[in-house]
Amino acid sequence: MMQSDATRAAFTLSLIHQRRDDRRITAIAVLKQGQRVFLGLDNGVIEEHRCLQSSTAGALPAAVAATAGGMRVLRLLAEKKVFSKQAIANMVLAEPAARLICMSAQGQVAFVSLETFAVVPLPAARGAEAIAVQHSQQLPVLAAVAVKAGKGRSKVLLFNMLPGTNTTGSHQPAVLIGQVSVPESVIGIAWAGSSVFLAVPGGYKAVTRQQSTAAPQTAVAATGQYQLTCIADHLASIQPMVSSVPGSGLGLMLWEENMVLVTDAAGAAVCEPLQLSMTPLALAAAGLFVVALCDDGVHVFDRTNSREVQHIDYSHDDAYVRLTQRLPAAGDAGGSCICLATSSQVLRLEPIAIEQQVRELLKRKQFDQALDLIHNTQQAAQASDLGDATAIAADAADAAGGRAQWHHIALAQAGLLLLLECEFERGLQLLQDLPPFVWQPCQLFSMFPDIMAGWLPRVPVRSYWGLHGQQLPPLAELVIDTLELRAATATTPRQQRWRQGQQSKLQLQQEHEQSVTYITASKQQMANYNSTASSPDSRQQQHGKSSSSRGSATSFRALPSSYDADPSVVEALVQQGKTAVAAYLSAVRVQPSMSMLDGIDTLLLSLLCDVGDAAAVELLVEGPNAAAAAAAAATLRAAGRWHALALLLMNNRQPQRALDTWKSLAAGELVESASTTGTVAEAKGDAAAVAVAAAAAAMAAGPHRVSTQVLLSGGG
Repeated sequence: MMQSDATRAAFTLSLIHQRRDDRRITAIAVLKQGQRVFLGLDNGVIEEHRCLQSSTAGALPAAVAATAGGMRVLRLLAEKKVFSKQAIANMVLAEPAARLICMSAQGQVAFVSLETFAVVPLPAARGAEAIAVQHSQQLPVLAAVAVKAGKGRSKVLLFNMLPGTNTTGSHQPAVLIGQVSVPESVIGIAWAGSSVFLAVPGGYKAVTRQQSTAAPQTAVAATGQYQLTCIADHLASIQPMVSSVPGSGLGLMLWEENMVLVTDAAGAAVCEPLQLSMTPLALAAAGLFVVALCDDGVHVFDRTNSREVQHIDYSHDDAYVRLTQRLPAAGDAGGSCICLATSSQVLRLEPIAIEQQVRELLKRKQFDQALDLIHNTQQAAQASDLGDATAIAADAADAAGGRAQWHHIALAQAGLLLLLECEFERGLQLLQDLPPFVWQPCQLFSMFPDIMAGWLPRVPVRSYWGLHGQQLPPLAELVIDTLELRAATATTPRQQRWRQGQQSKLQLQQEHEQSVTYITASKQQMANYNSTASSPDSRQQQHGKSSSSRGSATSFRALPSSYDADPSVVEALVQQGKTAVAAYLSAVRVQPSMSMLDGIDTLLLSLLCDVGDAAAVELLVEGPNAAAAAAAAATLRAAGRWHALALLLMNNRQPQRALDTWKSLAAGELVESASTTGTVAEAKGDAAAVAVAAAAAAMAAGPHRVSTQVLLSGGG
């Protein structure tokens, strides 16, 4: 069972419409990223509204607009009588065909042109029980209508929506292409990819198109043959509810009173169930998120991991909603927003930009959630870009022009913050996967100022989101700061759990206060819109109350003024950091477009010496490298890596100095530092034998000749 992890803000909820008459809202549809909202009323009228920023809504008084700030409001553009004395029970949009399909409470269906508002009834769909439109950004667009076919039986009609504004004469807005008999009545209907999911008493069924081997010119291939399959028939204890995830081919099914499944087009679950505290009134989706609208508010789930990421307190306080256990809700085809409606209000759920969500998670050091969100969003974007030549070309142009996308910045910031937490390997792995125009390994030089002082003035400074400061601190300082923070915030496991719980409660309290304040302000805005401008005094009181609430929040004890770290712990973490950075530099130094390769190799050599990896030192100095010769030689001398120094001298075309070094090593004048790896270690510590063999091999391979007897006599 997935646990609630509702500790971040993924959506904002705001009131955008308050009715000023006694007509009740019974249906809602959303178009063009929520810029246009259609409301169905209980008297058979539909209204078209434009959603505007309150500051641009010309009808608002100046004082009200100033109070509302960046909030949105609906402004009526047009209205049309669709059904006579019949409430509009449902509405769905077929945007590519420029149609709005309306269903009345008595089962009539009519098509409304979005361009002319002309209304055309659909006689074939009399006795309709439910309607749905396939999610599509282009033609053809298919619609499904479930109609009564007798006592307790239904029939699903499938239509191809036709575009155009001509709705007179013999021109029909849709063509029937298939139908399927259903032995039960249909409670709800939704498209999931090419399948039509049906909510029926006791469970769910799916209408799918049969595979036909007939030639495309035949009537079977032209109209299609559809079949009915059973997904579940054992759910008699619940009122089935079905919905869909726009643009993904996924469906949503209420499986138990407090459990929702995300399914593929065949009805198979694609992730763990979404766990609720109560039966939802409606299900909707936007992007990676599934939204369950309940009596206790709005529950937001990340469908990639089935975790609840946000709970927005909201009480609809609507007797009709309580009576019908139904809350009209709709999202736009692109998942940009979700609108929900009570009898007299319309509220807008708008996703917070993923970039902002990631940033807030990183601020709170919730790295797992942040990285999951980054990767899942990127995978979804890549999947949507498949076959989209424009999107692919744009990504290629960004890469060619060295322009970082937001997820690059986010990953770089995450990697740097992980380094500050002493999670060296994890942070460096994130940085290793970044393109060079986003991150350069030389940006690590600030962690080793004693070694890299000559290179630091030339290191590029990239702040990203600025959460790590301007640059990384020296490694030892970084480690001590981390240990100090850990000591101040996690003294015992019990206290640590208590602190984490208090922090979560504080965060939820702050988000709740912000949500309540936002909705209250929205309601106040609507009241002012309907009457007079708001009072400046009341706004000041509200602001003062909010400030007071923040000031009384739970506080944690400050860091100790002095902290005596255990030297052995500090040294262990410093060595761990050096080992991780050395491994990282070894992996990236061979990649193209590396800046300051001489500094990288110089630092790498120093780190390898510090961690005692003689084999890696020898491999580096013996092969192609750009290390600064003088600095590299000084590092090897200080570390007692005399055999590696001789190899470096040979590689730098200084054979006589190399032979002199080997001679001194063979004679015992120089002592090789101990190591568990490297040539001397493989010779069981016999540095003299290694020196003689290396010198002999060097003389045999090169033009210079030095008497082997000299070396042997020196070693004897």
